[in-house]
Amino acid sequence: LQAFEDGLIHLDDPLVQYAPALSGIINPFEDMCSTRRLDGITFRSLLSQLSGLQRELPLGNIDPSITTQSALASLNQTALIVAPWTRPSYS
Repeated sequence: LQAFEDGLIHLDDPLVQYAPALSGIINPFEDMCSTRRLDGITFRSLLSQLSGLQRELPLGNIDPSITTQSALASLNQTALIVAPWTRPSYS
């Protein structure tokens, strides 16, 4: 939230704008979404637990050797488990 307070990010910007590694996430609910592909996944949706992302990283248990870059890359080719903004998916 410090980046938000500093004006570096906006809560309603798509995450892929800041983390292009997330562009490989599959949205099987595109027909239900009012926005295209992953634009509905925003910082606000993450903070509200309404992003549709799965709770755990595909890498498994959190390991101190996992970098942010590898954690984000692990989300590529994973699918949303619920449509963004439809119901909570606690993470």
